[in-house]
Amino acid sequence: MAVPVPVYGIPDHVENWATAIAAAGAVGSLVFCLRHSLRHRSPLALFLWVGGALTVLIEPFPDVLGRARFAQLDRIRWTGAFDSQIPAYIGFVYMFYLAPGYVLLLDAFKRGITRRQFGIVCAALAGGAAVFEILPLHYDLWRYFGSQGLKVGKFPIWWGFVNGQGLVGTAVVLFLLLKLLPERRQFLIVPLMPPIFLGVHTAGSFFAYLTVGTTTNSTATFFGTLATDVLCCVFFWLYSLVVCTPATVPGSPEGQPVMSGAVP
Repeated sequence: MAVPVPVYGIPDHVENWATAIAAAGAVGSLVFCLRHSLRHRSPLALFLWVGGALTVLIEPFPDVLGRARFAQLDRIRWTGAFDSQIPAYIGFVYMFYLAPGYVLLLDAFKRGITRRQFGIVCAALAGGAAVFEILPLHYDLWRYFGSQGLKVGKFPIWWGFVNGQGLVGTAVVLFLLLKLLPERRQFLIVPLMPPIFLGVHTAGSFFAYLTVGTTTNSTATFFGTLATDVLCCVFFWLYSLVVCTPATVPGSPEGQPVMSGAVP
């Protein structure tokens, strides 16, 4: 059964406020990355900011496959593809949240992060994605349509899992890439970041896309989106095997790791 794609507009003052707030966030993100680069005497954080800004180019892919839609009528256009126009406030949102997330995650991976800490971060990102969308959905900045499985209000739960997984998974891939690239070639991550994010995000969304994007049967989309939630959790676990360090014995001068079955 064909699902009508919503074509709608929002009041100018709502769009203008959304664009201004997102732009302020983007500037704050740039300042954060600039300070990080100066403090560490490395342009990496600025590369992450530029790559994060370019990642907006992938937005039409999940929107079409997962049945999400932004206000289309008389908007301040940023980019678009597949007959899906991406407004300016979304371009600024990508600048705002991706780069600081990558910087903080990469710093944590480099310092060493335990599985417990990593699990808390993953849960916070998945839950934070739901909280972040409360106001935008209230003001109709974007909509989810068709059958989307379990929801909290207007927010389909599976989007929180895949968005959090997309951020964490991309950070893990970047962490591995940066181990291979010499510092003078770190700029190469900039054009790689959009396709890496798209691949990681799509991998986690696989079962949801198969159901949400192809049927209106609520039973099929319920189990499809539930399978995607589980798949994202599996990916989180796999990422922990790559970046996490063993917990250490409290008070141990040598920082001896706690082995499985050991008694502290």
